[in-house]
Amino acid sequence: MRFSFILALIASLSGCASLTGIEETATTFTLQGGNKVVVQRRGCAVLGATFINTSDKSISLVHGNLLTVQKETNATLEQYQLSCSPTLAGGSSKCMVSLLIKDTDSSKYGGLSCPNMVIKIANLMVK
Repeated sequence: MRFSFILALIASLSGCASLTGIEETATTFTLQGGNKVVVQRRGCAVLGATFINTSDKSISLVHGNLLTVQKETNATLEQYQLSCSPTLAGGSSKCMVSLLIKDTDSSKYGGLSCPNMVIKIANLMVK
């Protein structure tokens, strides 16, 4: 109990938590043609992603990689495979996000809210 309270206090002071727990954040990537990928994160953990189709055509394939990189060095900390369901025109779909590689040196992440970490998309194919 005491450890939980201390952890919650530290998280609150560092700006990554509220009374309900560690804050969720969303990073939105706008792709060519206006389509979007929204990646949800809680603290350092990538929770999932959503593909938003803003075009007037259906999308049958969205596949690529999400990378979490260290801000200062641009070194890859984690690599995820991103795969989204087919999406109708003007619709959205959930994406499967699978962890492939992870750097286990937690000091590179910069704390509970991972201030040293940035999410990027690589090799994204949208058809």
